[in-house]
Amino acid sequence: MILIALLLIVEGVSTGLWIARLVPRLSAFDALVVVLMVVRGLVGAMQLAGGVFLMGRRPAAVTLSQWALIASATLTTFEIGERMAPSNLVPTLRWPLVGAYWIYAIGAARYLRRVGD
Repeated sequence: MILIALLLIVEGVSTGLWIARLVPRLSAFDALVVVLMVVRGLVGAMQLAGGVFLMGRRPAAVTLSQWALIASATLTTFEIGERMAPSNLVPTLRWPLVGAYWIYAIGAARYLRRVGD
């Protein structure tokens, strides 16, 4: 559970840094990209809170973390898989990365459900 908590914290912080880099260029993006960025920011905050809550063994930690994992995988499908958000990822790696992220997200969410019960 500690590893999942750390991964969620790292994802949440890296999301904040990614958004901070893109904010100065916000006017250059379409409205859909801006909406995706805002939603990604909210999911990043949820990931950070879920990770911190897991570390503190708070009651809402498992549910919050599971939702954050699945929401992040869903956004990854649109952002990277469908190329709806800015990325410097090699195009041939898009779908394998999306698939790997889904495997991680579903596996971690199931593990948390088992541990949380």
